[in-house]
Amino acid sequence: MRFPSVFAPRMLATCALLAFTFSAGAVAATAPLRSPQDKDKQEAKASEGEVKLGEKINQAPDAATKLQLAEEFVKKYPKSAYRQRMSEYVAAQLETVSDPKQKLTLAEKYVSVFTGPGESDRLTPLLVDLYVDNNRHDDAYRVGGAWLTKNPDEPAVRTRLALVGISEAQKKNTKYVAQSVEYAKQAIALMEGDKKPAGTDDSD
Repeated sequence: MRFPSVFAPRMLATCALLAFTFSAGAVAATAPLRSPQDKDKQEAKASEGEVKLGEKINQAPDAATKLQLAEEFVKKYPKSAYRQRMSEYVAAQLETVSDPKQKLTLAEKYVSVFTGPGESDRLTPLLVDLYVDNNRHDDAYRVGGAWLTKNPDEPAVRTRLALVGISEAQKKNTKYVAQSVEYAKQAIALMEGDKKPAGTDDSD
């Protein structure tokens, strides 16, 4: 089946390149909540209760338990100096979950727990991907669109959503066409500027 004429061939090719580049990105590190280098520094800023609960999160056997304990931590210590590092650590743990349905459930819970400025930025692109993979396109555009308004220089999520629109248009579903065309144009503009994905050179 032919692509709709609203999607220029160059736009399709560029979006495909962007999608490939981002899908090949490295998996984020899953460093412990406290490393030996910053242990003393963090303990100086944290109460005994924070330290103990932080250690429980470190030692929890799986991502789901870590997130559950992290939720408890955020409720007890909402202004903790640990909070930002914890959000990054728990996000990294969730990224390693292999079951797609469990990962989606945990990702949704994560963004409801870590609501501080920038805390959910790391996991939101993953959540958009999971919505797309589970054919929850309305949720993907809702969450992705809101996130992109705060991240105007981010091309990966724009590319992902643009490709969704292309795929759905092939199925004669034009609901996402207009927004997808805009995302594709924005992603191309970012790529042609200085906001190229890591690993992409001028010859790509």
